[in-house]
Amino acid sequence: MILLDYREETETKKKANLDLEKHFVQLHQKPEVTNLSYGDAAVVLKGPDNSQLMVGFERKGLHDILNCIDDSRYNMQRIGMKQMYDLSVLIIEGHWRAHEQGWLMEGFNGGMTWGFCKYRSQRPLYSKLYRYLISVTLSGVIVTFTRDPFHTAYNIVEWMHYGEKAWDKHTSLLEMQKVSIPTLNTRPSLVRKWANDLDGVGTLKSAEAERLFKTPIRLAQADEMEWLKIKGIGVPSARNIVKQIWGR
Repeated sequence: MILLDYREETETKKKANLDLEKHFVQLHQKPEVTNLSYGDAAVVLKGPDNSQLMVGFERKGLHDILNCIDDSRYNMQRIGMKQMYDLSVLIIEGHWRAHEQGWLMEGFNGGMTWGFCKYRSQRPLYSKLYRYLISVTLSGVIVTFTRDPFHTAYNIVEWMHYGEKAWDKHTSLLEMQKVSIPTLNTRPSLVRKWANDLDGVGTLKSAEAERLFKTPIRLAQADEMEWLKIKGIGVPSARNIVKQIWGR
């Protein structure tokens, strides 16, 4: 379920969220329109141990976030959102980039042409915005960027779909990197895969370890003197390899 704020703070804010609702419907989602004390939208994720995590989203256009830097308005929103939600996400909408001289540039006509951003009759520096966003990130807020309201709606829907999956089923970050070991026409043996994962052995020396030890149990039981038989492995490396295997 997506919660969409409908506070009547300003007509501009109200219209922006009505536009966002239109895009949610376009994506076959019907948000629940409600009054959120902080944020423009929110979703609930399935958390660990059958808990729930509430994620709040605050949208800012380029000029809006520049205003926030000068008047500190977002500071109160940021604090309120961190108190209200388990995760707080700041979405910056628009096309913008740095000019080679350091000025902030803004995209027009769908981002096809670029011009200097004009803010309060000045050309703001790119660093003014980006360094501010670094500070926001370090305060614990997730900062993301979208091109337009449709892109924003799409990303929020993706958060919703992510949250429909049980917490312990999100395993992609738990997977170990699988190193591709070059072989001619066969799959690498378990001995070679084990040896390849040891610091000080690696891909090339793992082939020598495979020829020397033959079986995983022999590799596991090998002492430093046996590892020294492999060309390129010295005393410090052999000692470290045995330490890795035996955990001491």
